[in-house]
This record gives sequence, C-alpha cells and structure tokens, in this order.
Amino acid sequence: MNLVKATGTIGGLTLVSRAAGFAREMLMSRVMGASWQADAFFVAFRLPNTFRRLFGEGAFSAGFVPLYAQRLHGPGGQAEAKHFSEEVLAVFAPTLVLFTLLFEVIMGPFVALLSGYTGEQLSLATFLTSITFPYLVLISLVSLFSGILNSLARFTAAAFAPALLNLAMLSALIFVPDGGHITATALAIAVTLGGVLQLALLMAACKRAGIVLKWRRPRMTPGVRQFVRVVVPATLGAGVYQISAFIDTFFLTRIGTGAMSYFNYADRLKASYRSTLVPDGDGTRRTLAGSLSVKAPLVGGKVAGVIVEGLREAMATQATMLDEWTARQA
Repeated sequence: MNLVKATGTIGGLTLVSRAAGFAREMLMSRVMGASWQADAFFVAFRLPNTFRRLFGEGAFSAGFVPLYAQRLHGPGGQAEAKHFSEEVLAVFAPTLVLFTLLFEVIMGPFVALLSGYTGEQLSLATFLTSITFPYLVLISLVSLFSGILNSLARFTAAAFAPALLNLAMLSALIFVPDGGHITATALAIAVTLGGVLQLALLMAACKRAGIVLKWRRPRMTPGVRQFVRVVVPATLGAGVYQISAFIDTFFLTRIGTGAMSYFNYADRLKASYRSTLVPDGDGTRRTLAGSLSVKAPLVGGKVAGVIVEGLREAMATQATMLDEWTARQA
C-alpha cells in the first residue's frame, strides 16, 4: 500500500471516528447534562482510559510494533513474528487480567481517594468503574492486534476500530435516553461492549491476513525479555505524563457538581477541533470547528501554524466554558 493511499485510509476512518465521538458528546450533553451522575460516569470512563494510554498505547507504540516489524522483515519472516506475538500475548494478557482483578478489589477506596465522592455518588462512581475497567484489558489487546496489522500494511480495521466504541456509546444514549443512573449504567456497559467489538474486529482482520495467534504458557523467553526492556522505560516515561490526568480528576471532582462534565465536554471540543483538518479544493487546508474556518497553504510550517492557532482558540473556548460554570456556582 503506497503512502498516499495509507494516509487517506487512516485519515478518512479517523475522521469518521472523530465525527462519531463528537456526536456522542453532543447527545450526552443533552441526555446527561452536567449532573452528578454524569460526573460519576466521566470518572469511571477516565480511569481505564488513563491506564490504556499507559499500558496499551504507550507499551505497544514504543515496544511491540518495532520488535514485531524487525522479526517480520528478518530471516524468520512472518513465522518468527507470529511466534513473538504469541509469546508476548501469553505474558501480557494474564498480567493485564491480574491488574484488572486487583483494581476491582480496591476500586471503592481508590475511587473515594481520587474523587472525594461520598454517599450515593461514590457508590455510583465505584459501580460504573467496576463495569468500565475491563475495557483496559480489551483495548490493550486491541493495541497488540493493531500493531500486527499495521506492520503488515493493513490499516483499515485498526483505523476504524475506535469508531465502534463511539457507536456503542451513541447506541446507549439513543436507546436509553432516561438520564441519571439508568443511562450512566448503560453507557458504562457500552464502554466495555465497545472494547469487545473492537477486539473482535481486529482479531477477524488478523485472521483474514493469515495471523491466528495461539495461546501459550507464559514464559520469560528472550523475546519477551527484550520486549520488557524496551517497554518498561517507555511506560515509566508515559506514567509521568499520565499522572496529570489523575491530578485533573482529583481537583475537578472537588470543585463541585458539574465541573467534571463541563471539563470533559470542553476537552472533547478541543480534541475535535485539533483533529479535524481536511483538504480544501484550492490547495489549502481547512480547520473545522463549529462555524470557524481557517485556511493556510499546504506548506509545512504554515500548516503547523494553523494547528497551533486552532489549539489556542479551542483552549480559549474551554476556559470560557469553565469560567461560565464557575460564575453560575458563585
């Protein structure tokens, strides 16, 4: 697959996922609003996503993909690369399951410490997090299968997979529009179901590519040790950055009802703005966010300038939304 086609495939499907995510947030803001139930859900949704960035994206972008590609293009070819994948899966999957089970045991005290919630809100946040946390195992395995497919230059399934989570959550909002506890629970179930759908899609895509991984007994083989040596420093480095997500949650949940929700909606608006860059007909690139449209020639530094300017305006929008919420609370 040539570079232009690969870029178009990834970019187009990523745009679909972003559009579905933006629609999800729009509908959620109407159904759930900035209620305390919405705050509890966003805490439950943020926890597995923070660990996903740490274990899934961080570990596999830094460690698995380069090592898999090295073996794929080496003397052993696809057979050696497949064997390496099975060795990593045999160690990585049980580790994730054990980590998830441990977290399920300490979920109540951890959520209470992080959020400062008490009473009914703490009970709901803990319950929702216990439903969403297995998403960590599922999405981390999705990262493994995505790495395999990307190394084989098969980008379609991996690029489309994130849209399945957004579609699952959209479905929950459409079919359970009651709000409050009921919709929050439906959304939490949709998160885990979305992870199941993503994993099923990626496994099916790997099977079509001729890659069917077998379960092996966990062993610290030379390949796994090499993987660990690469991944541990990258994970620790990513961990420093991800601490900020816990700090955000710690303070937002203590500001008052609605702060977590408003921040999430503003953050999604910023993310949608930042990620939506589409070619225009006159050789320029247009950045779309609501009614705002910015153009610049398709020349490296100019495009970077557009992105920076877009981030500035999106961050200003986020600050305005938080200021308005603070004023209402006063």
